[in-house]
Amino acid sequence: MFNVLAFDKNGKNITKKLQYEGFDYNNLGEYEVKYSYRKNDLKLKATVKYKVIDTTVPVVSVPERLTLEIDNIAYDTIKSQDTKTKMENMVKSHASTNEGTISVYAIPYEMLNKEDNYVRVVAIDDSGNIGSAQT
Repeated sequence: MFNVLAFDKNGKNITKKLQYEGFDYNNLGEYEVKYSYRKNDLKLKATVKYKVIDTTVPVVSVPERLTLEIDNIAYDTIKSQDTKTKMENMVKSHASTNEGTISVYAIPYEMLNKEDNYVRVVAIDDSGNIGSAQT
């Protein structure tokens, strides 16, 4: 009984005495609930529309640290789109989420270096909720 209150003509709370048919709020969608109350000459009826939406952020898991080994550590090799792509693919192969689609984003290849480079993993579910992690 989401945000529903009912009172009799004397101001007594009768919310718990309302008759209604519920719905499974674990299923996304729009629902219409009809509430009613009847006692002696008092008859109440109300219809409330509810919309169940997903607001749970996907959980993204990725190792804290990964190492990409490359044969040539020359400046041009490290700062290349090829190295960035290899890094993103490596991270994607180790990343997981409980729901949604994973995308992996490394820093621009011009900023890559021989030491630590951070990569962001993002998961977006069907409802548009976004979860992320970094390695």
